[in-house]
Amino acid sequence: MARRLGEAFAGVGVTVVGGMARGCDTAAHTGALNGGGRTVAVLGCGIRVLYPHENVDLARRIFNSGAVISEHVGVREWIDFVEIAPNTRVATFDTSIPSWFRLGTAARAAAKALRGRGARTTVGPSFYVTGMEGPLADGELGRATAWGRELAAKARTQTVEE
Repeated sequence: MARRLGEAFAGVGVTVVGGMARGCDTAAHTGALNGGGRTVAVLGCGIRVLYPHENVDLARRIFNSGAVISEHVGVREWIDFVEIAPNTRVATFDTSIPSWFRLGTAARAAAKALRGRGARTTVGPSFYVTGMEGPLADGELGRATAWGRELAAKARTQTVEE
């Protein structure tokens, strides 16, 4: 019944919203997707610890055509679930507080994960912020703008050459 309702709602342009739990939620989400509609899954857990686990494929379908909402979603979760076409160009960067000690960066970790998914990556610099929630430190906006322009110029050149 829930699957048929999801399909019917999809047919008239209504977005189905549910919790992606076993049973009715799963059926309604599936019906909406099968009916060519949109559905939103509101999770009580993070994507990396998706429950119930048997809904991982359903979560991917919803993520790529609707929305999966959780308070626990971050870049790592996005990388795990987004569909990335082979050779997609991706530039990563991060922000940090100036310090003498730094092991690695989130940008490098994200680039590595994206390469594992088939993307072509460029790891950019760390842009300095003044505190845990920003704002950018003096001069960093100019540095970020220059890096963005450099990437755009490279992309135009590479597209012409390919």
